Order: sequence, then structure tokens, then C-alpha cells
Amino acid sequence: MKVNYVGIAPYPQSYAKAHIHDEWEIILNLEGYGIARIGNKQYEFAPGTITCIPPGVSHYKSAKGKFKDIFLQVDDLILPTRDTVPVFSDDEESTFEALMFMALRVFYKKNPNYRLILESIYETMRQLLISWCGDKPKNQVVELFKNEIIVNFSNPDFQIAQAIQKTGYCKDYFRRCFKKETGVTPVSYLMNLRIEYAKKLLSQSSDRKPCIADVSLMSGFYDSRYFSRVFKKVVGVTPLEYRS
Repeated sequence: MKVNYVGIAPYPQSYAKAHIHDEWEIILNLEGYGIARIGNKQYEFAPGTITCIPPGVSHYKSAKGKFKDIFLQVDDLILPTRDTVPVFSDDEESTFEALMFMALRVFYKKNPNYRLILESIYETMRQLLISWCGDKPKNQVVELFKNEIIVNFSNPDFQIAQAIQKTGYCKDYFRRCFKKETGVTPVSYLMNLRIEYAKKLLSQSSDRKPCIADVSLMSGFYDSRYFSRVFKKVVGVTPLEYRS
């Protein structure tokens, strides 16, 4: 399974004209939302969407705003799926994106043994896709929102309501979608991350342990008293009791 080319769009664009490749093309969308027309079917894309396009299939992309992607062209792609065009979503840690950019750097630097390194990266990417083949389809908007929470959970200025508003969805509808995917509401998801991080800070064995007020702020709470109430409700003991 040879990697023939790795590339990235030089700038965001609103349209990519129809074209065909003689090899498989794996495209990871980095920015923007829109529609990809592949063969005679349409597929929605968002940041983190991974599309695997077979050889000889015409495809193009369009968006109301701008989109940008990174891509990899390979001789063959063997996946345990019957989908003509396999489509995936990157995970919460953007693992596939990290591998794509690693492949891009290796391809252009061309250091000694770069071909072997490139093939190893591609095989890791393929194995990752294989591991996702059995996963149930995920709500991409919910997955992106989870990423937004993970990146911002320790920021006390981060507001769930404002973040939901940016998705363009009705608050109640999005809340139901999020709970269906995760089993908890967006607020509970955020609070669980904050409390888990607070537990980690409180468990530090360093001589210079942060005070409760500092733990509160670093975990995303301006009000240390409110933090203590939430902590006890979730964990069953106060922050001071948990530390001791």
C-alpha cells in the first residue's frame, strides 16, 4: 500500500471543481461546512469529516462559506466495510488530523527512510479507520461540540448557552441530540470534566499544593463556594475532605 501524494489546500475556498483520480484519495476536512458530491451521491462535511474516495470516481465539494482540507492519495485502501465511499468522523483528540499533518511533514521533508516512515503513518491511519468501521454513526455536530467543551472546560468564561447558539440549533433540540449521543446534558458533560480535573489537582502530591480557590479557578469556576457545592454533589465529599 504505497502513499503517492500528500497535500493540503493552500487557502480556504468555497468550491472545488469535479475531478477524478487514478488512486484512492483520503480527504480530511479541516474547516467549513458543506456538501461533497461523490459519484451520484451527496455527503455532508464538517470539520473532522474523513471521506475515502475510490479510484475513478468523480467528486467535488462546495460550501456556503469557505472550507479547507488536507488529503492523502494511496494505491489501495482495504477496509472491512461495504460502503462504496467510506465516511468517518475524527475522534475528540483529532488523532487522524495529527497523523495527516505528520504525513504531510514527512512527505515534504524527505529525510532518510521517509518512505518507510510514511508507509508506517498510513498503516496507522488505516488501522484507525478499521477500528471505527464498527462504530455506530455519530452526530457530527455533537462530536464537534464535545471537542469545543474539552478545549474550553477550564475556562470560567466559557458558557454552554452561547456555544450552543453558535451551532445554529435550537437549545432544547440540541440538548436532546447531545443527551442521546452521550447520555448526559451538555451542562453535565462540562461539569463532569471540570470536577474530574479538580480531583486531579487536589490529588497532587507536590509540596506546593494549590489552595481550594486556585483549584476552583483552574477547573473553570470563578466562585469557590459554588465549586465546593458542585464538587460535593458529584463526588460526595467537599474538596478539602477529598484532598485529605
